[in-house]
Amino acid sequence: MPPALALAVLALAATPSLPAELGELVRDGPLGHSHSGIEVYSLDDHRPVFASHEHDLLNPASNTKIFTSASALFRLGPDYRWVTEIYLDAPLRRGAERGNLTIRGKGDPTLVTERLWEIAGELAHQGLREVHGDLVLDDSYFDGVTDGPGWDQERTDRAYLAPISALAANWGSFAIYVSPGEGSGAKARVELDPMSPFFKLESEVTTGGRSRHLVTSGYAARDGYHVRVRGRIPAGAATAALWRRVGDPTLYTGETFKALLAQRGIRVTGRVRRGRLRDSARLFYAAESDSLDIVLKRLNKQSSNFVAEMLLKTLAAEVKGVPGTWPNGVEVVADFLEREIGIPRGSYVMKNGSGLNDVNRFSADQVVRVLSYVYDRMSLAPELVSSLPIAGKDGTVRFRMEDTPAAGRVRVKTGTLEDVTALSGYAVSLGGEHFAFSVLVNDFPSSLRRAIAAEDAFAVELASAGASDASALGKAELPGDPGAARARAQTYLALSRAQDPSAAPRLRAAVRTERLPALRALAAAALYESSPDDPEAVEALVDTLPSTSVDLGGLLSLSQQAGEPAPLVAALVDLASDGDPQGLAGLLGLASLEPPAGAGSAYADSLSHGLADVAFQAPQELLEALAGAPSAEAEHLVGQLAKGLVQNPQADVRFGEALVEASQAPTEVGNVAKRVQAALAQARSAATLRNVENSAVPRVDKPSAPRAGG
Repeated sequence: MPPALALAVLALAATPSLPAELGELVRDGPLGHSHSGIEVYSLDDHRPVFASHEHDLLNPASNTKIFTSASALFRLGPDYRWVTEIYLDAPLRRGAERGNLTIRGKGDPTLVTERLWEIAGELAHQGLREVHGDLVLDDSYFDGVTDGPGWDQERTDRAYLAPISALAANWGSFAIYVSPGEGSGAKARVELDPMSPFFKLESEVTTGGRSRHLVTSGYAARDGYHVRVRGRIPAGAATAALWRRVGDPTLYTGETFKALLAQRGIRVTGRVRRGRLRDSARLFYAAESDSLDIVLKRLNKQSSNFVAEMLLKTLAAEVKGVPGTWPNGVEVVADFLEREIGIPRGSYVMKNGSGLNDVNRFSADQVVRVLSYVYDRMSLAPELVSSLPIAGKDGTVRFRMEDTPAAGRVRVKTGTLEDVTALSGYAVSLGGEHFAFSVLVNDFPSSLRRAIAAEDAFAVELASAGASDASALGKAELPGDPGAARARAQTYLALSRAQDPSAAPRLRAAVRTERLPALRALAAAALYESSPDDPEAVEALVDTLPSTSVDLGGLLSLSQQAGEPAPLVAALVDLASDGDPQGLAGLLGLASLEPPAGAGSAYADSLSHGLADVAFQAPQELLEALAGAPSAEAEHLVGQLAKGLVQNPQADVRFGEALVEASQAPTEVGNVAKRVQAALAQARSAATLRNVENSAVPRVDKPSAPRAGG
């Protein structure tokens, strides 16, 4: 039988069993213990393959970006480009402009410092040397609302909540770089990028301690945006980079552009201010962005909330008219879904374009209908499919489904919120069949990482369809030499302590190639320590964490043999202390696992102390994460936290202030705050009692042994 025919026969034989295999995977695994909606659709013969609660409306998290991306491709086309325009009020005379210089933004999501530098250079090359007027910022292409629906559900300055403006640069964010000083106790070096006059830096960071703990905040004032940085960084530690949202994206862009103009030899005598373009002004230069098909790769592979929302408002302005607004952008998507795909208004809820927080609701069936519609159209499919992360290769799934049939065969959009995970996209099986699928998971009663692992197993099952021995595919081959495993563990632990950025390439390869889960986790922790600001390193750290007590036991056994009683904890505490949702979820998930009997007290003490450190650095974020934890795990976590706080008076005081404020609100966060207060009171009483008992025990001197011959 010819090979091609044999493969086709094999696919036909395997496909009928796929629904049963998927059903068993869902029924007996974590997906069966959550509110999940699942659908698989064959793109070859246009038939449903598997479905479970596929019409339930669920929070899709960043899978919302699929709807935004498809609508933008349909309405704008893959060759659409954003234009940023520069206008002069009067003709140049000997290099001088006797009026204002106006920069008019039209929602370009790729406008970064490098692009502004290039624009300033082009103006200089065209003869501009001086502006005897103001730098006017026209952001009227969008309305003045900078925070989208759902932003108010979080109080944070993290960059994933970047504000939106038609004239926003650097994805509405800026970087804070923190480096240790000359020695312990010295003031740390803190720098902002870009170093714009827009910022007023207030730094109280010292050098010292065993781990990095940095707290940032910002507030707008008449003289600019004040950035506060407090905390500590160990001596000899690598430079830390923290990305934060800006207060006013338009003024931030304007002040940065004015500084870049000066560097290019163009002096602006006036001030930077908002304003509308004058009718008499003439276009002096226009800067085009990359085309939409390229921008979509940044949107989906990196899951950029900022790009998604800029795109939604661009849709609104282009289709419904200026100014672009969130409601009008959603209306453009609604038109596309109803007229082109047949998904009626009112059958879903969409408030923003990125999927942030708890404002959107779609069903797995609706996601699959969009995916299948796009797949059948040459004008849309190449750009959307290529923008999705490739399992085991790049984007948000670079470290997921590696060494399985899904690697390279599955292209998906991920979605993750506090109690939400989603995985939707395309799969081509070993048997040659093409699928569109969607898995939406809400309210998982345990660690969300287990639900993510179940999603991956589902995608691997799809990719395995038609294989001669699908059950044997993707199984890790464990090393048979315990000594070799222990030696590699010691190597990874040493690299974690070294925090050497030059080791990152080697560690990335180790995360991909290690077969033993414990070694992969240790390699990922070392990778994070070497590159703590690399999103891929963060993903690797979180994705390789043990998900069961058995996995934790294997990790602790190996790491303790290598001389480390509490692996992964320091890296997770460092990430969680920055308020990172993945770090918080990972730390709480690890702390919720029951350690083996022989783990010793050092591991438990490390977790308690780590939780207290996080309570000091990110009190509000920790409370919100505890509120989202399953009730059975939450009680255990609260007890661990209370134990650590009693031993850390500084954290106890700071976190206590957050508890008092939170406990007054009739919310789940408020309920958690009250439980922590009660647990703290118990822990303090127990500690006081122990101290009293220890001080009350009279000292009994042991009699000395009689001297020889005495």
